[in-house]
Parts: sequence; C-alpha cells; structure tokens
Amino acid sequence: MNSEKKLSTELLATRISYIEAIQNIIPNDPIEATDIQDAIQWLHSTPQIHKPHNMRRHLGVIFLVLSPDRQYTFIMNHRKAQTWLPPGGHVDMGLSFQDAVRLEMREELQKEAIFIYPNPFFLTNTTTQGLNAGHIDTTAWFLVEGNPNDNYQVIEKEASEANWIKLSLLKNMPDYIHLSRAVSKLPQYLK
Repeated sequence: MNSEKKLSTELLATRISYIEAIQNIIPNDPIEATDIQDAIQWLHSTPQIHKPHNMRRHLGVIFLVLSPDRQYTFIMNHRKAQTWLPPGGHVDMGLSFQDAVRLEMREELQKEAIFIYPNPFFLTNTTTQGLNAGHIDTTAWFLVEGNPNDNYQVIEKEASEANWIKLSLLKNMPDYIHLSRAVSKLPQYLK
C-alpha cells in the first residue's frame, strides 16, 4: 500500500471513530440531541473537518478536570474566547479524540490526562465568540482527573487567569451556558 493510500485509510478510520463516539453519546436535552445529529451529518458529508483545512467549522475537545471529591472543576479565562471555559482545543488531523485531550492537557496544563470516563459524554456545536468569533466548533467533552492541590501551569497565551470553581456555581455563569448543561449530565457518569 502506498503512503498516500495508507494515510487516507487511517484518516477514514479516525473519522469513523469520531462518528461512532458521537453516536454513543446519550443526549441530555433537545439541544444536545440536535447537535449530535447535526455533527454526525456534518462528519459524513464534509471533506475537511480540521483546522486549517476548514476554517468555518472544525472539530474540538473540551475536558472537565474534576477534583477527587467531584465537587470542583478547573476553568480558565480564555484569551481568544474572552470567557471562562474548561481547557480544550482543536482536534488535529489524524488524532483520536482521546489523543487530542492528552495533547491539550499537556499543552495547556502541563499534566497527563487520566480519564474518568474514556469516551465523550457531551457534545456541543457552538458559534464562537471573542477574538475568533464566527466559526463553529463541534466539540466532544470529556472527564479527566484533577487535584486542586496540584500546581497547574497555565500557558499565558491561552488564558489570562485560571482557577478551581465549585461545580454548583456554574449554574450562575450565563456567559457559557454549555457548562451548566455539561454539569447536569455528570451524575450519569460519576456513579
């Protein structure tokens, strides 16, 4: 098999893994159900799903870093989005969702990702705000272990500040409604 055909086969297998992972997410509300169906249709019909090959819409990951007692999560005041968000980033071509989480965790927090749940538990399609406003991020959300007693080295170009916040307070953060929606799903995955 020549190298181009091998790469094409690997990329197709990776795309199929995205579709299967998204199909296995159980929607928690009508918005998520619509987002899941839209994402699956997009993944089936769009030739390019990664930055920089598709700048109008691309694939991303977000991960909730949870404290051992599952009462707190780590969020960052993202410079580009200009709002408080969990860590995450775009999925580079050829990476699985899990490998993208591992890469972003190392890049943004200088920590290794330890998955609480190995698959995405939530999916969003979001029109971006802030400095990169106007494109759509189709984002798979993950749960990873964290510890408020550890030192998280946040890269200054990514966030102006970061902190642990009590999960129950996220309901009062209207800037990014997906956070409270994601938190409402946690009991299903933290049994």
